[in-house]
Amino acid sequence: MEGELWQQIFVVTVVLAVFTAFVREWFSPDVVAMTALVLLVVTGILSPESALGVFGNSAPVTIA
Repeated sequence: MEGELWQQIFVVTVVLAVFTAFVREWFSPDVVAMTALVLLVVTGILSPESALGVFGNSAPVTIA
């Protein structure tokens, strides 16, 4: 349980930082989102396969 606690706290902190950065418009949204993604992958909370698996879906490409 303790091993997961720091991950939960880290994810909540990242989500709050992303939300704040979006609202305050400190950086462009794409930079904020990619920074959050990289942070989660580098810390091992999110696997690279899961992170890159989103790009295999046609929905984001269609919306873009």
